[in-house]
Amino acid sequence: MFTVLIFTCISLVQMSAAVLTKDSACNVTKGCLSQCDLSNNCFFTLSWQLVNGTVTFVMSTTYTNPNTSGGVYMAVGLSYDQKMGNDSVIGCANQGDSFKAFAAYNRIADTPEQYNDTEVILESYNNSNGVITCTVTRPITGLNKRFDLARPMFILFVTANATIAGDTITIYSHGETDFMTAIEVNVSSVVDLKPYEEPEPLTKDTACKITKGCLSECGATNCDFTLSWQVVGATATFTMSTIYSNPVGVYMAVGFSDDHKMGNDSVFGCARQGTDFKAFAAKNVAAGVTPEQYNDANVVLLTSSFDEGITKCVISRPLAGNSNRFDISQQWVLFFVYGNATISNNVVNLYSHGETDYMTDVKISASSIVDLEPHEIQDTNNTGNGGPRVTTSLAVLMLLLTLPFVMASRRVTI
Repeated sequence: MFTVLIFTCISLVQMSAAVLTKDSACNVTKGCLSQCDLSNNCFFTLSWQLVNGTVTFVMSTTYTNPNTSGGVYMAVGLSYDQKMGNDSVIGCANQGDSFKAFAAYNRIADTPEQYNDTEVILESYNNSNGVITCTVTRPITGLNKRFDLARPMFILFVTANATIAGDTITIYSHGETDFMTAIEVNVSSVVDLKPYEEPEPLTKDTACKITKGCLSECGATNCDFTLSWQVVGATATFTMSTIYSNPVGVYMAVGFSDDHKMGNDSVFGCARQGTDFKAFAAKNVAAGVTPEQYNDANVVLLTSSFDEGITKCVISRPLAGNSNRFDISQQWVLFFVYGNATISNNVVNLYSHGETDYMTDVKISASSIVDLEPHEIQDTNNTGNGGPRVTTSLAVLMLLLTLPFVMASRRVTI
């Protein structure tokens, strides 16, 4: 039977005191997006699981309609970006004892095109103790306005007021009860995500120049990146963070050089795509030459996270050098760059970092307890103390370089 889906422009928002907790299978056998407090009391929970070509979405909310005779809806949007518009939508509405599933396509924000999709199925539903829950299934494959979920998507979730009259669902403006993932997600991903929030300020480590060395690009209230290092025994630990974002993925890299030019450098770093992190290592033989990649089991990704818009990696490596890795108990010019990246089949692809390349103006060692501001990296053809940014293809940190390493890997920690 065809269900008519109507959107209107009434904004009524209210949250109840009902108790909803996150699915214990999140990040175990299911992917999840939830808004919960520190006590695991949630406003909404959404989980997904792919089994034999069918994706099961379980959505729950404590949202209540201020009009006690009215209803509530929940909807999942699958999008190529973090904006409403050009989205594949499924969901359910509840009013009284009536529940109905629906499918729609958002050509532009707030104007969905309704359609009947017999493969979008309301498997189960419940309204008890102030918590509304719907389980809706759909094939992973696409059909007409239903997107193919074989590729990663941003996942959007909304809940707000609705009414059901016969086969007609009227859905009202959701106001501020709309949420989305910060990253693209595969429906096969086993993750536990919080909704995207505007990035929190990235601030410098308070231990800079006290117990740690630091290189940071910071303004009055926020930093574009922070890099700190500390030596314990024969090992140096580097903590790198950036607010730089890209819908696909990002990377950060640290380089050690004998001069203020890229070329003949020892490099390591990490890349993030979605929920995957990978460490990498390389050596720049010369500017404009593809770097020599190598597997270094002693370059270890200790922890990694992507939270509140900040990508962070903590990497350790020995002070001692080898045929590829420089001895960082000695003094070197320190480079730091970040830019776009992808990860595929243990291959890290680094794309041009544009103007996000920095260096120290003095040589330092891993034992240097300093707090430095960065300077621009010079072009390799420039012999002065200042100059244009790098424009040639510079080994590990430039355009479309592929680094097929088998390195340490971590899942994102949220």
